[in-house]
Amino acid sequence: MAMSSTLYEKTNICDGLSVTTAENVFRSVYSLMGYLTVNKKNVDMLGFDSETLLNATAAVVTIIAVSIFIFSVELGISYASQILIVATFLTGVFGLAQRAEDQQLVFFAYGVIVISLLILFGKTVGTFDLGSEVTVVGLLAIAAILFASRSALNSDDRFITGRQAVYGLVVFALITTIVLTTDVATGGPRYDLQLEDTIAIPEGGDNEVRVGSLVATNPTPLPERVDKPQYEVCTAGDWSEYRPDDNEDGRIPVRSDLTIESTSDDHVLSYSSKSYPVELGLIGQDIAGESLVIERTSECPDTNTGDPYLAVFEQQPRGQSNRITSD
Repeated sequence: MAMSSTLYEKTNICDGLSVTTAENVFRSVYSLMGYLTVNKKNVDMLGFDSETLLNATAAVVTIIAVSIFIFSVELGISYASQILIVATFLTGVFGLAQRAEDQQLVFFAYGVIVISLLILFGKTVGTFDLGSEVTVVGLLAIAAILFASRSALNSDDRFITGRQAVYGLVVFALITTIVLTTDVATGGPRYDLQLEDTIAIPEGGDNEVRVGSLVATNPTPLPERVDKPQYEVCTAGDWSEYRPDDNEDGRIPVRSDLTIESTSDDHVLSYSSKSYPVELGLIGQDIAGESLVIERTSECPDTNTGDPYLAVFEQQPRGQSNRITSD
């Protein structure tokens, strides 16, 4: 659970950082507009004009939009599909730069592409927890590619012809369409809740015990985000002998809760699976050392007679259904 809390905090930090960055960018643009208005003569001497302002603002807004899409937009698709959508968009920006006659527009288009790719790289490192070593190697590789790309520029600061750029955009769009269609058709991970038939509550006052595992299996060729279904547990049957005494109301019910280890942004790779431990907590009188039965049910049974047992059932979110299997 500590790991879950840490990852959750990291996610909040990333989201807060993106919001703060956006605010700072807007403030900078606003300050630049004021400077251009007050110091128009000096600005003209430096070669800044209204066209520069519009191009710069468009570039900043584009980077902000890409950042929000990468960090905040949830489309219910795999991360690979999301990357390809961003890559297709950036290919369109690259194609615009190759076909444009305005050198200033080309400059800002290249800036949008480079900064957006760096943001995408940072998100990928965080999503798959690649570690510092991979991050450093990746950044050095990006730097090497940027240095090497200078030799590919022609006299007009273009890499390829406008026609070739259009062909590249068509190819990227086609690949994205195929991958996205495959992603939607195959669906997300399958979840299998595997529970013990009976459990023994340990001695020593610790009434928390592992009762099984939730296995997330990815049958698709794409990495998929884990969105685990929610489960609840309740007591069914006659639990009177385990109800603790209460000075005011007499006997109080036995309390139970079910916990599945979770992370805020976990993924399962293609054709693989991940297992998450399921733990049960019980608060009752003289319950330590007892063996209890666990059953899968569709809901909490409304019965207080017969042998006591624990009923585990899925909490269905609104408008969402998960493919669940049980042994």
